[in-house]
Amino acid sequence: MAGSSYAVDISKISNGRQASLQDSVAVEEPLEIRIGYSTPDGRATRSVSITMRTPGNDKELAAGFLYGESIINDASDIASIEVCGPPAPDSGNHNVIRIDLGAGVEFDLGRLQRHFYTTSSCGVCGKTSLDALRAIGAQQQTDNATSFSKEVLVTIRDLAEEGMTCLLVTHEMGFARELADHMYFTDNGVIVEHGPPRVFFEAPEDPRTQEFLSQIL
Repeated sequence: MAGSSYAVDISKISNGRQASLQDSVAVEEPLEIRIGYSTPDGRATRSVSITMRTPGNDKELAAGFLYGESIINDASDIASIEVCGPPAPDSGNHNVIRIDLGAGVEFDLGRLQRHFYTTSSCGVCGKTSLDALRAIGAQQQTDNATSFSKEVLVTIRDLAEEGMTCLLVTHEMGFARELADHMYFTDNGVIVEHGPPRVFFEAPEDPRTQEFLSQIL
């Protein structure tokens, strides 16, 4: 199933009628970026970050990351870009990529650690390796298990309290009701209702919103 999207069977409910359909959904998986570089003791490899992405143009994404962080100044600074390790067992995608810098390219790891920071509402971006991501207890979700772990929810709350703007897509309605400033509800890719949490939960106007809330609250 390697690729950037795959087909899923869905049940569409519209105007009180249910229909079984097939839809395409985008794949989003973590990509670990590793750098190979020269040291006085020889070549070394270091995992520098993880970012969430839709698989497809991973080599270009990784190279752009290095350029954006001023680790490289030109494409000639890169000796090679290759995927590493076996494919992910569930998707078949390769989620680790290694960029080897040329022998004469200086790599300041300390500068990267001081100035680079990435985060996301899911708590994945900013980890420096897939092993670090596994260490916090992230697990593959089973069908209908669309809940966040306590650690992720605490992280999101902390970021919001620090003033960071967070855009979340979630079925954790209790958490959203408590934390959100504004709610949006979509059906078939279209925003059908939005408003502050109090109005959204207590006085929804659209029948589709009403039906959704009646099933989960």
